[in-house]
Amino acid sequence: MTSKEPSRKQPPPSVMGELRKTSGAVADAFMQMRNIIAAGPIDSKCRELILVATCVASRNEGGLRTHCWRAADEGATREEIEQAILLNLGASQTLSPVVEALAWARETLDAYFD
Repeated sequence: MTSKEPSRKQPPPSVMGELRKTSGAVADAFMQMRNIIAAGPIDSKCRELILVATCVASRNEGGLRTHCWRAADEGATREEIEQAILLNLGASQTLSPVVEALAWARETLDAYFD
């Protein structure tokens, strides 16, 4: 299965809005840190795929949905995103959390690519 042209629907909600409600300064500092890290040598598509994998490892549903969407925005195919999730199998997660993450990703990517 190959990816098709992305939809222009809205991405999943970010938790940054909630953080900003509590402390705008902390939210700004967090984003500044993320931007500094993002300026490194890893291209944006690979960076998003790595973030997808780390969200699986930490069982972070919101982050996984956000970074699946962003990975697709950066040109990652559904298959590449699924592989990033599957890499966790046996390395950092057992079967159930990986299958759960695949379901979250499928739902998110179905909305993205519909």
